[in-house]
Amino acid sequence: MERPAGIHHSDFESRAAAPFFSIGITTYNRPDLLKQTLDSISAQTFSDFEAIVGNDYAEEPLSAELLGITDPRIRFENYPENLGEAANMNALLARSRGRYFTWQNDDDLYAPTFLEDVYAALVKFDSPKCVFTSYELFEGAGYPEPIDLVVGTGAVFSGREFLRRYFSGTLLAIGCTGVYSREYLAQVGGIELLGDFHRPLYTEYLYLIRAGLEERVVHIDQPLIRYRAHEGSWGGTTADLPLYTQVGGNLLNQSIDILKRPELRADFRENISALLNFLVSDFLLKCRVDCRLLCRLKALPYFFFLKSKLNSLKGSKLYRQALIAWGRAGMTLAWCMATKFSLKSLCFRQSRCAG
Repeated sequence: MERPAGIHHSDFESRAAAPFFSIGITTYNRPDLLKQTLDSISAQTFSDFEAIVGNDYAEEPLSAELLGITDPRIRFENYPENLGEAANMNALLARSRGRYFTWQNDDDLYAPTFLEDVYAALVKFDSPKCVFTSYELFEGAGYPEPIDLVVGTGAVFSGREFLRRYFSGTLLAIGCTGVYSREYLAQVGGIELLGDFHRPLYTEYLYLIRAGLEERVVHIDQPLIRYRAHEGSWGGTTADLPLYTQVGGNLLNQSIDILKRPELRADFRENISALLNFLVSDFLLKCRVDCRLLCRLKALPYFFFLKSKLNSLKGSKLYRQALIAWGRAGMTLAWCMATKFSLKSLCFRQSRCAG
């Protein structure tokens, strides 16, 4: 297959040892699940890649021999002390050499054609900065059954249309497992923390919202990422409400700055409404980890806290739109507080960076 347009042969001659793709995998004491992740990487039908495992569990160094890995494209970085997930992700980015980079979790899997389909999209659509794929959810610690996929190179959207489709649920994507050009990641600054915690909670949503500013974003509507739900996942068990308050407020602050930009301003009402719906429903979901009815009331102060974050819009025409969206999110919150059924986030899935 030819190289994507804009990438010259001389570039690759000067970096003969550099792979086309780099995959950074953060891990902490999950050797069995990690082995499954690495097996799914070794099984890729596209071969020009490197995979770097960042081991944050200093008590037990990892090696290819220990895990039974024979693929020379996979290497291990054993840190002498725990970096925390966000710093680990940035360290992997700094240690990578590929033209395009992506992160993967140590409990999730790739479909065999993940890299091949992304590469084909890069060729077809003239080297966009961001490529996202759909995903599927599976449960448990075992290796799932293979799925049937339709080969394709996806579709290209303006950033505005991509974000509109994402917020409306027309397409699925995971921010941190998107595939990004190295120049783009240098521009956005890698992974940032939205709270006083080592996990980049909600950062993946910021990546997706930022993609709305791009001229071209590619999405492959095939579940090429297999996202695992299991008892050991951090995001499925934690109910650290002060942390969720902090990161939710910071995500809203940064998102407002993006969504009011000229490129996205026309969709501000719909976008801010979807974001507020997600924040209140996800927070209530955390409240409901404790099944007592009174615990749901903890979502009310958070709801009014989010309103205070809209004050930066005062004096603009967008402020009224934001208040209307906040009021509608309140109706969503009231309905969810009353229902006995399990909550699911309305327009987003739960953060995978916190997995």
